[in-house]
Amino acid sequence: MTRGKLYSLVLSMALVGGAFCWGFSLHCPFHGLCVFHAVTGIPCPACGTMRSINAIFHADIAGSMHYNPLGWIVLPAMILFPLWIIADYILKKNYFLAFYLWVENFLRKKQIYIPAILLILANWIWGISKGI
Repeated sequence: MTRGKLYSLVLSMALVGGAFCWGFSLHCPFHGLCVFHAVTGIPCPACGTMRSINAIFHADIAGSMHYNPLGWIVLPAMILFPLWIIADYILKKNYFLAFYLWVENFLRKKQIYIPAILLILANWIWGISKGI
C-alpha cells in the first residue's frame, strides 16, 4: 500500500469513526448499523466498540469494558493516528508509514498473530454471550 493510500484510508476511517462517536453522544440511532449483525443475526467481533467509546467519554469504565474492550484500542488510534499523519505531512516525514510497516511485520509472527486471533475470538464469543 502506498503512503498516500494508507494515510487517506486511516484519515477517512478516523473521520467516519469520529462522526459515529459524535452521533452516539447525541443519541442518534446508529445502534444496529452493523451489516454483519444485520445479515447473520449475530454480532461481529467489533460490535459494541462505538458504545464502548461513548462509555469512555462518559467515564463509565465498567460499561466500556462490557460493551467491547476494543474501544480502549480504537479510541486512542482514532485520536493519535490522524495527528501523527498530519505531523508527517507538515514535517515531510514517513514516521506513521514506518510504524504501520513495523506493526504489519510484527503481526506476521506466528507467536503474535495466533494469540491475537484467539483473543479476538474469545472477545467475540463473550460479545455474543452478552447479546451485544
